[in-house]
Amino acid sequence: MADVCDADEGAGVLALRDASGVEFIRLNPGGRKLEPGATVCLEGKNCAIELNSFGLAIVPGLVVDNDNLHGIRVESGSVFLQAGLNPISVEWFNATGDFSLNVEYEGPELPRQKIPDSVLSRATVDPATGKTNFSAGLDYRCYEGAWDKLPDFTKLRPQRTGVATNYDLNVRTRNEYVGLQFDGFINIPRDGRYTFHVASDDGSCLFVGESSVNSRVLNDRLVSLGLEKTPATSVVANVQGWVTLEGTVNFASVWETGGGLQMRVGDDDIRVELFESGGPAPDFSSHASVRISGVYQDANAVGGPRVSAIL
Repeated sequence: MADVCDADEGAGVLALRDASGVEFIRLNPGGRKLEPGATVCLEGKNCAIELNSFGLAIVPGLVVDNDNLHGIRVESGSVFLQAGLNPISVEWFNATGDFSLNVEYEGPELPRQKIPDSVLSRATVDPATGKTNFSAGLDYRCYEGAWDKLPDFTKLRPQRTGVATNYDLNVRTRNEYVGLQFDGFINIPRDGRYTFHVASDDGSCLFVGESSVNSRVLNDRLVSLGLEKTPATSVVANVQGWVTLEGTVNFASVWETGGGLQMRVGDDDIRVELFESGGPAPDFSSHASVRISGVYQDANAVGGPRVSAIL
């Protein structure tokens, strides 16, 4: 349970505060607009929490996280699955050099093995009847780009699409600066806890099972969160709460994936770190007047030289 300090619907980011402090949380709020001051309870099924550059991300269905640039590496994760068809998705990318991808699983009375073609399927909808039919294989989409971690493939245009029999890298369009997304279903023989193992070079992630994230509003009334316009005058290095600062821009370097700027507030310089916007980069011209909210931290060492604080 936490209070909403702010919400960026475009980026899918909430700033939440509870007794432990303020944290940025990335999630899809489910279409409901969350207003600052509301009290919410986040509830999830089959979800993972990832540490990101801006804070935390709640990722539905994530079972194996083997992301980022690295040589061949194996990561594993477990999840309880019900017998029958369960949605499964694997994402992979390679920057430069060698590349590989291998997906294995094990479970009740099922020894560790590569996932066989026979348990994978894809769904198609008959346009005439609206009936969903299942056939062998996986839907894949191939992307091209230079990344140091898995991108949000939903925001990119695939260079090639088609059907693969398994998690087969041969469907890629090239060896380097390339990514693949495989979607389909896996037939689970019996209820139980299953462990998945993903070996890859470079990064990969595996999502499996039904999942959901719900932000339940406990109080729509806009309560006071003690939000203040706080000048950066303290000399003690400690993290304070959520604040709103007004000042002028000294200089800025901002793009879609994040960036930062320096602003003048009274007699102090504040360094502002921005998380990725997911859209066009905002334009902060020099000497522009701005109002910026965030988590404030003094960066002045006690008894030491004066340096910029951070928002």
